[in-house]
Amino acid sequence: GGGVSSAVIGGIVGGVAFLALIVIILVVVLSHKGTVQNKKYVSSLLIQMDRMEADMAKECKQGFAELQTDLDVIYEDALGSSTYVPLLKFGDFAQRVFFPNTADHPVLYPFSDRLNAMQPAAAKKLKDAMDLFQGLLGNKVFLGKMVHTMENERTFVMRDRVEVASLLMVIYQGQMDYATEILKMLLSDLIRGGVGRSQPKLLLRRTETVAEKLLTNWLSVCLHQYLEEVAGAPLYTLYLAIKSQIEKGPVDAITGESRYALSEEKLLRQQIDYKELRCSVSVEGQPSSVHVRLLDMDTISQAKEKCLDAFFKTTGVSNRPALREVDLCVVGQSSQAGQHQNVLPLRDEDGSTQIDSSWKRVNTLSHYNIKDGTVLTIVRRENVPTNGKVVDHTQMIVASPTQSVVTLDDDFGPRIWHLTKQVDLNARDHKKMVSEIYLTRMLSTKRIVQKFVDDVFDAMYAVAKVPFALKYLYDFLDSQAELLNISDPDVLHTWKNNSVPLRFWMNVIKNPEFVFDVHKSVSVDSFLNIIASTFMDGCSVSEHKLSKESPSSKLLYNKEVQTYKERVQRYYADIQAQRRLTESDMKREMARISHMHGNEFHRDSALYQLSTYVLKYKNQLGDELVTDESLSKSLLKLLETLKDVSV
Repeated sequence: GGGVSSAVIGGIVGGVAFLALIVIILVVVLSHKGTVQNKKYVSSLLIQMDRMEADMAKECKQGFAELQTDLDVIYEDALGSSTYVPLLKFGDFAQRVFFPNTADHPVLYPFSDRLNAMQPAAAKKLKDAMDLFQGLLGNKVFLGKMVHTMENERTFVMRDRVEVASLLMVIYQGQMDYATEILKMLLSDLIRGGVGRSQPKLLLRRTETVAEKLLTNWLSVCLHQYLEEVAGAPLYTLYLAIKSQIEKGPVDAITGESRYALSEEKLLRQQIDYKELRCSVSVEGQPSSVHVRLLDMDTISQAKEKCLDAFFKTTGVSNRPALREVDLCVVGQSSQAGQHQNVLPLRDEDGSTQIDSSWKRVNTLSHYNIKDGTVLTIVRRENVPTNGKVVDHTQMIVASPTQSVVTLDDDFGPRIWHLTKQVDLNARDHKKMVSEIYLTRMLSTKRIVQKFVDDVFDAMYAVAKVPFALKYLYDFLDSQAELLNISDPDVLHTWKNNSVPLRFWMNVIKNPEFVFDVHKSVSVDSFLNIIASTFMDGCSVSEHKLSKESPSSKLLYNKEVQTYKERVQRYYADIQAQRRLTESDMKREMARISHMHGNEFHRDSALYQLSTYVLKYKNQLGDELVTDESLSKSLLKLLETLKDVSV
């Protein structure tokens, strides 16, 4: 027994020793392998750091070089010698302000179209009802109660408030003196309510009431002539300068990020290698050609838009060929019949488009190997032969700021990219550098456009050319402050900031397509938002304390904001020191404006649309008018007349 036990024990000890030896060998092998992997990882990190250092050095050097660029050369290159300003007609401007994002509003059509589609008896009844309604609206007590009653209802949402204010403006486009009286009445009610809630500085900051939207509309009507004669040219020049500066560098067609952005959110932070191309471009049916600066990393739609911009410098975008109607081509020769032979049509996507796993890249000029000096032509799409698969991404590439960026999910096909892939937000993009690295570039961009920014500011705050409506409104706000015994000058200053600068100037600066026949890209929109924000900071009475955490745009414009604050203070003081305008002055000016713009929209169509709100809230309005026998009877008569008419 003892021998067997010794043998077993010896076997166990030997087995343990053997296992221990294997473990030791494995530890040594794994340790060596780990050391090799660590060395490889460290080596990879060092290579990445070297690349980042080189990219940072390159970026800083480029940014410094751009700071030394001669501004006169840039101005001439951006603007040329043309003085053309594609101002929209007043009706188009007013439609965009009154009814944003609505291209086909009923007020654009005669009310007679509706009446003619009805039976004669019903048409007469509806016409009589509109006459009754017009008479009721002529009573300011009724109109005020109607507005306030609707505003007290939870179902009367923001879209309804904007609509009612704009319908009222259309109804009284030919009676601007009465529109002014309505505005003053509603603003007085709003101011008293705000002061009563101990929140006077919050007045007019947002469009939460009919009065606030009505003020925006009233200012747009009254100040349009000032836009035409004074502010329009510098506003358009600023738009052109921003667009030109942005297009000098690559712009991601999918994300809207650009090399020359002022907004950190839209700053292209990857190092993109690109080359400038100068190409001769002609347009089918036109005898001459122009030289256009393009980038090899431009998508085809971006290049096409630049070519059309260069060729149609004195034509608004609505009168140019649409991007989706034409192709950018490299042409060999043409037949006598006008059909092009040996044509290479360039498209955002075709059979040659690069597809890598779940990603599809939009075609660029580089993809087609377009070189400096290449001769290009713009050709009507129906005259271009199509071979193989062709997909038009024109709408995606030039999407407006209000449209969402188009990318395809993996479930529906490859995701589309241009300069950078939109990776998962949780994933880290090691190729993207922090935005602070690009402050020098942002500073040079700001320096280039600053002259045009200052020109717009000068037009906004020109004491020698104060528009009548602005002076009349500021006098009204002064009188309201006196009436309510408001002694804090900051309150009155804030009211004035929240009226004309915020409700008018910011609207036209951020939305140049409201004023001009132009297209606003995502990149330009982001840039203009920074300018508008800077102007509002320059009006504010609050002190903005800056720190290293402050947005770069705030740091860039800190000096200008302080200068703007002083000028705005003087501007308000100078206007206040001028003689106050009388009601007779107002009536004469409003009569002039009514004569100019009194027939842009169809008043009866606006009356009809407004009457639908009266019907919707008839019970609440009836309860509100129960103590006024005359108005109550008039409302009942209106409702009785409308009872059998489909409204």
